[in-house]
Amino acid sequence: MSMSEQSLPELTTAQFSCWRALIEEYAGVQIAPDREAFVRLGVRRRLEELGESSFDSYFERVNGLGGEQERRLIFDRMLIKETHFFRHRPSFDFVSRSVFRQISEGMTSTSAWSVGCSTGEEAYSIAMAINAAYETCDKKPLFGVVGSDISHQALMSARSGIYHSRQLKQVTEFEKRQYFTEMSATEFSVSESTKRRVCFLNSNILNIPKHSFANNLDIIYCQNVLIYFKRWRRREIIQSLAQCLKPGGLLVLGVGECSEQPSQLLTRVPEQGVLAYVRSSR
Repeated sequence: MSMSEQSLPELTTAQFSCWRALIEEYAGVQIAPDREAFVRLGVRRRLEELGESSFDSYFERVNGLGGEQERRLIFDRMLIKETHFFRHRPSFDFVSRSVFRQISEGMTSTSAWSVGCSTGEEAYSIAMAINAAYETCDKKPLFGVVGSDISHQALMSARSGIYHSRQLKQVTEFEKRQYFTEMSATEFSVSESTKRRVCFLNSNILNIPKHSFANNLDIIYCQNVLIYFKRWRRREIIQSLAQCLKPGGLLVLGVGECSEQPSQLLTRVPEQGVLAYVRSSR
């Protein structure tokens, strides 16, 4: 910690409450207790970079009419989450099996959406899981994946497709050879053929109805996102996501993220170790 950062006082309870309220208004996200220190430190470090000494004046700047660029920058830092490829392997295996079954039943193409994709590992993992299903069926792979996130900084990393080896800890050696190019002992790049299957866009999960692509989708994958929202907001988001699926489409959530029937449009899939729903025909 630098001397200038040390000289800044701690955010008061009232000041932190203002930041908490602004983040919730902007992104709908709750700041969990274990993230409070991270947010406090992020604000302090940004003040140091700008050479400012007043939390109140910086907050007014971020919250003001001309503060969009600064608001985007500081929220990017606060909201980017650490992730890795195939973070919950059972869910990706389930996606692959489901696509295999659908192809066997006559489906010719697959559309998928990774909601809250962060730095892209999840979206690319979905593409790899879907591609594996097409290969198993010996069919030409016809699919596309959209990854969306509120963080511009995270999406820049996602589009580059370059990752540290620690992000590949759940990737098999076969998958490394098929889907990655080794750039160094610690750095890997997603293959160009996989990159072409995935596109990324900036999106706030609270604005789902505004997405023109989010219609009649086969798969929506939304893990480790809903935990940041209040229960009533989770129900609203799930209902909106369900409306984006085609009949028979799948919504895959994180295990433990939803403990109740989230929507009349959805039926729970009886798959052990996975939390997934199928869209009804209604």
